[in-house]
Amino acid sequence: MMAGLLEFLLGDRPDLYPFETRIIEAVKSRLDVGGASRLQRQVEGINKIQRLANGKEVNFYRMLHGKPAFDESLRFLEAPMKPFWRVLA
Repeated sequence: MMAGLLEFLLGDRPDLYPFETRIIEAVKSRLDVGGASRLQRQVEGINKIQRLANGKEVNFYRMLHGKPAFDESLRFLEAPMKPFWRVLA
């Protein structure tokens, strides 16, 4: 509890679990160079991770002044997407 509060107050970067890193790396490997770089910059900006009970959902955030903030320059352009399971297959 206290460690989480200190991380929040001091802004320490939370660690991704190994399986989260593997998923991100698998997605990056399927992207073009520009997309992989954009995803990497998004990951580098993560400073809050919310994990829900039983590992069923994980949310990554970049927080600025206590509010979620997203660098619009890192947004992927809207395009038809393959289902996520096909990206990892």
